[in-house]
Amino acid sequence: MSPLNQDDKLRQLSSVTTTIGVALFLLLSFRNNAAFTRWQTGTDRFKNFCHLGKNLARVIAGNLSSYIAVGGREVAYDLVLERLNWIMVALEMGRQHLRDERNQQNLLDLLPPEEVEVLHADRDPVLYCMYKVLDMDRKYVVNKCNEWMRSCDTMYMEFCACINVYSTPIPFAYIAHLRTFLALWLACVPWVYVIYYQWYTIPLCLVIGYGIIGVEEAAAEVEQPFGRDFNVPGSVGAGLASMRFTSLSYIPLDSIVADTYHAINTYITIVRAAEEKDFAARDLEEANGGVGLDATTQSSGKADKKGEKSKQQRRDGSDKTKVGETAEEQGAGAVVGGTADYVAGAGDGE
Repeated sequence: MSPLNQDDKLRQLSSVTTTIGVALFLLLSFRNNAAFTRWQTGTDRFKNFCHLGKNLARVIAGNLSSYIAVGGREVAYDLVLERLNWIMVALEMGRQHLRDERNQQNLLDLLPPEEVEVLHADRDPVLYCMYKVLDMDRKYVVNKCNEWMRSCDTMYMEFCACINVYSTPIPFAYIAHLRTFLALWLACVPWVYVIYYQWYTIPLCLVIGYGIIGVEEAAAEVEQPFGRDFNVPGSVGAGLASMRFTSLSYIPLDSIVADTYHAINTYITIVRAAEEKDFAARDLEEANGGVGLDATTQSSGKADKKGEKSKQQRRDGSDKTKVGETAEEQGAGAVVGGTADYVAGAGDGE
Protein backbone atom coordinates (compact mmCIF):
# COMPACT_ATOMS: atom_id res chain seq x y z
CA MET A 1 0.00 0.00 0.00
CA SER A 2 1.43 3.38 -0.98
CA PRO A 3 1.91 6.18 1.54
CA LEU A 4 -0.66 8.25 -0.32
CA ASN A 5 -3.32 5.64 0.19
CA GLN A 6 -2.48 5.50 3.89
CA ASP A 7 -2.90 9.25 4.19
CA ASP A 8 -6.22 9.07 2.40
CA LYS A 9 -7.49 6.44 4.81
CA LEU A 10 -6.32 8.49 7.79
CA ARG A 11 -8.10 11.56 6.42
CA GLN A 12 -11.28 9.51 6.11
CA LEU A 13 -10.81 8.44 9.73
CA SER A 14 -10.46 12.12 10.62
CA SER A 15 -13.95 12.92 9.31
CA VAL A 16 -15.45 10.03 11.28
CA THR A 17 -13.57 11.05 14.43
CA THR A 18 -14.76 14.64 14.10
CA THR A 19 -18.39 13.57 13.81
CA ILE A 20 -18.17 11.27 16.83
CA GLY A 21 -16.26 13.94 18.77
CA VAL A 22 -19.02 16.51 18.33
CA ALA A 23 -21.61 14.07 19.67
CA LEU A 24 -19.37 13.10 22.61
CA PHE A 25 -18.73 16.73 23.55
CA LEU A 26 -22.47 17.43 23.56
CA LEU A 27 -23.10 14.44 25.84
CA LEU A 28 -20.19 15.45 28.07
CA SER A 29 -21.55 18.98 28.37
CA PHE A 30 -24.97 17.63 29.32
CA ARG A 31 -23.37 15.40 31.96
CA ASN A 32 -21.41 18.28 33.45
CA ASN A 33 -24.49 20.51 33.57
CA ALA A 34 -26.54 17.80 35.27
CA ALA A 35 -23.76 17.11 37.79
CA PHE A 36 -23.32 20.80 38.63
CA THR A 37 -27.08 21.20 39.01
CA ARG A 38 -27.03 18.40 41.59
CA TRP A 39 -24.16 20.10 43.40
CA GLN A 40 -25.87 23.50 43.39
CA THR A 41 -29.18 22.00 44.52
CA GLY A 42 -27.50 20.13 47.38
CA THR A 43 -25.69 23.29 48.50
CA ASP A 44 -28.79 25.47 48.40
CA ARG A 45 -31.02 22.92 50.12
CA PHE A 46 -28.60 22.23 52.96
CA LYS A 47 -27.98 25.94 53.54
CA ASN A 48 -31.75 26.51 53.61
CA PHE A 49 -32.01 23.64 56.10
CA CYS A 50 -29.54 25.40 58.42
CA HIS A 51 -31.01 28.88 57.89
CA LEU A 52 -34.48 27.62 58.79
CA GLY A 53 -32.98 26.11 61.94
CA LYS A 54 -31.61 29.52 62.92
CA ASN A 55 -34.95 31.18 62.21
CA LEU A 56 -36.80 28.54 64.24
CA ALA A 57 -34.45 29.15 67.16
CA ARG A 58 -35.19 32.87 66.93
CA VAL A 59 -38.95 32.29 66.98
CA ILE A 60 -38.79 29.93 69.97
CA ALA A 61 -36.53 32.24 71.97
CA GLY A 62 -38.73 35.22 71.09
CA ASN A 63 -41.82 33.53 72.58
CA LEU A 64 -40.17 33.06 75.98
CA SER A 65 -42.38 35.66 77.69
CA SER A 66 -45.54 33.88 76.46
CA TYR A 67 -44.38 30.56 77.92
CA ILE A 68 -43.56 32.26 81.23
CA ALA A 69 -47.08 33.69 81.35
CA VAL A 70 -48.63 30.28 80.64
CA GLY A 71 -46.46 27.85 82.63
CA GLY A 72 -44.38 29.94 84.99
CA ARG A 73 -40.68 30.63 85.20
CA GLU A 74 -39.57 27.19 86.35
CA VAL A 75 -40.87 25.39 83.26
CA ALA A 76 -40.60 28.05 80.55
CA TYR A 77 -36.81 28.43 80.54
CA ASP A 78 -36.20 24.67 80.46
CA LEU A 79 -38.78 24.27 77.68
CA VAL A 80 -37.14 26.88 75.44
CA LEU A 81 -33.57 25.67 76.08
CA GLU A 82 -34.55 22.06 75.40
CA ARG A 83 -36.14 22.98 72.04
CA LEU A 84 -33.08 24.98 71.00
CA ASN A 85 -30.92 22.00 71.92
CA TRP A 86 -33.01 19.65 69.75
CA ILE A 87 -32.65 22.01 66.79
CA MET A 88 -28.87 21.70 67.10
CA VAL A 89 -29.21 17.91 67.32
CA ALA A 90 -31.32 17.91 64.12
CA LEU A 91 -28.59 19.81 62.27
CA GLU A 92 -25.89 17.44 63.50
CA MET A 93 -27.92 14.35 62.57
CA GLY A 94 -28.59 15.80 59.13
CA ARG A 95 -24.88 16.31 58.58
CA GLN A 96 -24.02 12.79 59.78
CA HIS A 97 -26.77 11.20 57.69
CA LEU A 98 -25.56 12.88 54.49
CA ARG A 99 -21.98 11.83 55.27
CA ASP A 100 -22.81 8.24 56.29
CA GLU A 101 -21.24 8.92 59.69
CA ARG A 102 -22.06 7.77 63.18
CA ASN A 103 -20.27 10.20 65.46
CA GLN A 104 -21.67 9.82 68.96
CA GLN A 105 -19.18 12.17 70.57
CA ASN A 106 -20.73 15.24 68.94
CA LEU A 107 -24.16 14.10 70.10
CA LEU A 108 -23.04 13.37 73.66
CA ASP A 109 -22.21 17.05 73.99
CA LEU A 110 -25.90 17.80 73.37
CA LEU A 111 -27.85 14.77 74.69
CA PRO A 112 -27.59 12.13 77.43
CA PRO A 113 -26.35 8.67 76.30
CA GLU A 114 -29.80 7.06 76.44
CA GLU A 115 -31.23 9.72 74.10
CA VAL A 116 -28.34 9.18 71.70
CA GLU A 117 -29.12 5.46 71.51
CA VAL A 118 -32.79 6.16 70.82
CA LEU A 119 -31.83 8.66 68.15
CA HIS A 120 -29.52 6.24 66.34
CA ALA A 121 -32.13 3.49 66.50
CA ASP A 122 -34.67 5.66 64.66
CA ARG A 123 -34.80 5.24 60.86
CA ASP A 124 -35.32 8.98 60.32
CA PRO A 125 -33.42 10.78 63.11
CA VAL A 126 -34.01 14.27 61.73
CA LEU A 127 -37.79 13.73 61.74
CA TYR A 128 -37.50 12.46 65.32
CA CYS A 129 -35.70 15.68 66.26
CA MET A 130 -38.46 17.75 64.65
CA TYR A 131 -40.99 15.78 66.69
CA LYS A 132 -39.09 16.58 69.90
CA VAL A 133 -39.06 20.27 68.98
CA LEU A 134 -42.86 20.29 68.59
CA ASP A 135 -43.59 17.95 71.51
CA MET A 136 -44.83 19.91 74.55
CA ASP A 137 -47.64 20.14 77.06
CA ARG A 138 -51.11 20.99 75.75
CA LYS A 139 -51.25 24.35 77.49
CA TYR A 140 -48.31 25.57 75.41
CA VAL A 141 -49.74 24.45 72.08
CA VAL A 142 -51.94 27.55 71.75
CA ASN A 143 -48.85 29.77 72.07
CA LYS A 144 -47.03 28.03 69.22
CA CYS A 145 -47.29 30.55 66.41
CA ASN A 146 -47.85 29.59 62.79
CA GLU A 147 -44.31 30.70 61.93
CA TRP A 148 -42.96 28.06 64.30
CA MET A 149 -45.01 25.29 62.69
CA ARG A 150 -44.14 26.39 59.15
CA SER A 151 -40.44 26.56 59.98
CA CYS A 152 -40.45 22.98 61.27
CA ASP A 153 -42.26 21.69 58.19
CA THR A 154 -40.12 23.62 55.71
CA MET A 155 -36.92 22.70 57.53
CA TYR A 156 -37.67 18.98 57.25
CA MET A 157 -38.69 19.29 53.59
CA GLU A 158 -35.37 20.97 52.78
CA PHE A 159 -33.57 18.05 54.39
CA CYS A 160 -35.66 15.65 52.31
CA ALA A 161 -34.50 17.50 49.19
CA CYS A 162 -30.90 16.91 50.30
CA ILE A 163 -31.69 13.21 50.73
CA ASN A 164 -33.09 13.10 47.20
CA VAL A 165 -29.86 14.53 45.80
CA TYR A 166 -27.82 12.13 47.90
CA SER A 167 -29.76 8.98 47.09
CA THR A 168 -30.54 9.52 43.39
CA PRO A 169 -27.68 8.23 41.21
CA ILE A 170 -26.82 9.11 37.63
CA PRO A 171 -28.02 6.27 35.29
CA PHE A 172 -25.24 3.71 34.94
CA ALA A 173 -25.95 3.01 31.24
CA TYR A 174 -25.47 6.66 30.37
CA ILE A 175 -22.12 6.84 32.19
CA ALA A 176 -20.89 3.50 30.78
CA HIS A 177 -21.65 4.37 27.14
CA LEU A 178 -20.22 7.87 27.49
CA ARG A 179 -16.93 6.63 28.92
CA THR A 180 -16.65 3.78 26.40
CA PHE A 181 -17.04 5.96 23.34
CA LEU A 182 -14.85 8.63 24.94
CA ALA A 183 -12.03 6.09 25.31
CA LEU A 184 -12.45 4.99 21.68
CA TRP A 185 -12.42 8.58 20.47
CA LEU A 186 -9.21 9.31 22.39
CA ALA A 187 -7.65 6.18 20.83
CA CYS A 188 -8.46 7.44 17.32
CA VAL A 189 -7.21 11.00 17.84
CA PRO A 190 -3.44 10.21 17.46
CA TRP A 191 -4.01 8.56 14.05
CA VAL A 192 -5.79 11.65 12.83
CA TYR A 193 -3.10 14.13 13.93
CA VAL A 194 -0.04 12.06 13.07
CA ILE A 195 -0.18 12.88 9.35
CA TYR A 196 -0.09 16.60 10.22
CA TYR A 197 2.13 16.89 13.32
CA GLN A 198 4.14 13.64 13.26
CA TRP A 199 6.13 13.38 16.54
CA TYR A 200 4.38 16.42 18.00
CA THR A 201 1.22 14.30 18.05
CA ILE A 202 2.31 12.62 21.31
CA PRO A 203 2.35 15.73 23.56
CA LEU A 204 -0.70 17.12 21.75
CA CYS A 205 -2.72 13.97 22.45
CA LEU A 206 -1.56 13.97 26.08
CA VAL A 207 -2.90 17.48 26.54
CA ILE A 208 -6.21 16.65 24.83
CA GLY A 209 -6.62 13.46 26.86
CA TYR A 210 -5.83 15.21 30.14
CA GLY A 211 -8.41 17.92 29.44
CA ILE A 212 -11.20 15.57 28.36
CA ILE A 213 -10.65 13.06 31.18
CA GLY A 214 -10.36 15.93 33.69
CA VAL A 215 -13.74 17.32 32.68
CA GLU A 216 -15.28 13.86 33.03
CA GLU A 217 -13.69 13.39 36.43
CA ALA A 218 -14.94 16.80 37.59
CA ALA A 219 -18.47 15.78 36.66
CA ALA A 220 -18.05 12.54 38.61
CA GLU A 221 -16.84 14.50 41.65
CA VAL A 222 -19.75 16.94 41.83
CA GLU A 223 -22.39 14.25 41.33
CA GLN A 224 -22.24 13.51 45.06
CA PRO A 225 -21.77 16.89 46.76
CA PHE A 226 -21.92 15.70 50.36
CA GLY A 227 -18.49 14.72 51.62
CA ARG A 228 -15.58 15.95 53.66
CA ASP A 229 -14.87 19.66 54.16
CA PHE A 230 -12.29 21.78 52.40
CA ASN A 231 -10.48 24.69 54.01
CA VAL A 232 -9.57 26.93 51.07
CA PRO A 233 -11.56 30.08 52.04
CA GLY A 234 -9.67 30.50 55.33
CA SER A 235 -6.13 30.38 53.97
CA VAL A 236 -4.75 29.58 50.54
CA GLY A 237 -1.82 27.68 51.97
CA ALA A 238 -3.95 25.59 54.29
CA GLY A 239 -6.42 24.98 51.46
CA LEU A 240 -3.75 23.76 49.10
CA ALA A 241 -2.38 21.50 51.82
CA SER A 242 -5.84 20.07 52.46
CA MET A 243 -6.20 19.08 48.79
CA ARG A 244 -4.05 16.05 49.49
CA PHE A 245 -6.64 14.63 51.83
CA THR A 246 -9.97 16.10 50.75
CA SER A 247 -11.80 17.07 47.61
CA LEU A 248 -12.70 20.61 46.65
CA SER A 249 -15.97 19.46 45.11
CA TYR A 250 -17.63 18.62 48.43
CA ILE A 251 -20.03 20.98 50.18
CA PRO A 252 -18.49 22.29 53.44
CA LEU A 253 -21.14 20.79 55.72
CA ASP A 254 -19.00 21.15 58.85
CA SER A 255 -18.47 24.87 58.29
CA ILE A 256 -22.14 25.52 57.55
CA VAL A 257 -23.29 23.61 60.64
CA ALA A 258 -20.66 25.35 62.80
CA ASP A 259 -21.92 28.79 61.70
CA THR A 260 -25.48 27.73 62.50
CA TYR A 261 -24.39 26.45 65.91
CA HIS A 262 -22.83 29.83 66.63
CA ALA A 263 -26.06 31.65 65.80
CA ILE A 264 -28.22 29.30 67.91
CA ASN A 265 -25.76 29.55 70.82
CA THR A 266 -26.37 33.30 70.75
CA TYR A 267 -30.08 32.73 71.45
CA ILE A 268 -29.21 30.18 74.13
CA THR A 269 -26.96 32.76 75.80
CA ILE A 270 -29.76 35.34 75.70
CA VAL A 271 -32.26 32.93 77.29
CA ARG A 272 -29.82 31.90 80.02
CA ALA A 273 -29.00 35.52 80.78
CA ALA A 274 -32.72 36.26 81.14
CA GLU A 275 -33.06 33.22 83.41
CA GLU A 276 -30.20 34.35 85.64
CA LYS A 277 -31.63 37.87 85.82
CA ASP A 278 -35.07 36.54 86.70
CA PHE A 279 -33.74 34.25 89.42
CA ALA A 280 -31.58 37.06 90.82
CA ALA A 281 -34.70 39.25 91.09
CA ARG A 282 -36.50 36.38 92.83
CA ASP A 283 -33.65 35.96 95.32
CA LEU A 284 -33.77 39.68 96.04
CA GLU A 285 -37.51 39.43 96.60
CA GLU A 286 -37.02 36.61 99.09
CA ALA A 287 -34.30 38.60 100.84
CA ASN A 288 -36.70 41.55 101.23
CA GLY A 289 -39.20 39.35 103.05
CA GLY A 290 -41.42 38.48 100.12
CA VAL A 291 -41.53 42.02 98.73
CA GLY A 292 -39.73 42.42 95.45
CA LEU A 293 -38.62 45.52 93.66
CA ASP A 294 -41.92 45.90 91.83
CA ALA A 295 -43.94 45.42 94.99
CA THR A 296 -41.77 47.96 96.87
CA THR A 297 -42.18 50.47 94.07
CA GLN A 298 -45.94 49.95 94.03
CA SER A 299 -46.15 50.34 97.83
CA SER A 300 -44.13 53.54 97.78
CA GLY A 301 -46.32 54.85 94.98
CA LYS A 302 -49.48 54.07 96.94
CA ALA A 303 -48.02 55.77 100.04
CA ASP A 304 -47.18 58.88 98.03
CA LYS A 305 -50.69 58.95 96.64
CA LYS A 306 -52.18 58.62 100.12
CA GLY A 307 -49.94 61.44 101.40
CA GLU A 308 -50.96 63.73 98.58
CA LYS A 309 -54.62 62.92 99.21
CA SER A 310 -54.37 63.76 102.90
CA LYS A 311 -52.59 67.04 102.14
CA GLN A 312 -55.34 67.94 99.69
CA GLN A 313 -58.00 67.15 102.29
CA ARG A 314 -56.24 69.37 104.82
CA ARG A 315 -56.04 72.20 102.28
CA ASP A 316 -59.75 71.78 101.49
CA GLY A 317 -60.59 71.90 105.21
CA SER A 318 -58.62 75.08 105.74
CA ASP A 319 -60.34 76.68 102.75
CA LYS A 320 -63.75 75.74 104.15
CA THR A 321 -62.78 77.24 107.51
CA LYS A 322 -61.77 80.49 105.85
CA VAL A 323 -65.03 80.55 103.92
CA GLY A 324 -66.99 80.04 107.18
CA GLU A 325 -65.12 82.81 108.90
CA THR A 326 -65.84 85.16 106.03
CA ALA A 327 -69.53 84.26 106.13
CA GLU A 328 -69.69 84.94 109.87
CA GLU A 329 -68.03 88.32 109.41
CA GLN A 330 -70.51 89.20 106.67
CA GLY A 331 -73.42 88.12 108.90
CA ALA A 332 -72.17 90.22 111.78
CA GLY A 333 -71.81 93.26 109.52
CA ALA A 334 -75.34 92.78 108.30
CA VAL A 335 -76.65 92.71 111.88
CA VAL A 336 -74.78 95.87 112.81
CA GLY A 337 -76.05 97.62 109.67
CA GLY A 338 -79.61 96.62 110.42
CA THR A 339 -79.39 97.94 113.98
CA ALA A 340 -78.06 101.28 112.80
CA ASP A 341 -80.92 101.66 110.36
CA TYR A 342 -83.44 100.87 113.09
CA VAL A 343 -82.01 103.51 115.43
CA ALA A 344 -82.03 106.16 112.66
CA GLY A 345 -85.66 105.45 111.86
CA ALA A 346 -86.68 105.82 115.51
CA GLY A 347 -84.97 109.21 115.69
CA ASP A 348 -86.88 110.49 112.70
CA GLY A 349 -90.16 109.48 114.25
CA GLU A 350 -89.56 111.55 117.32
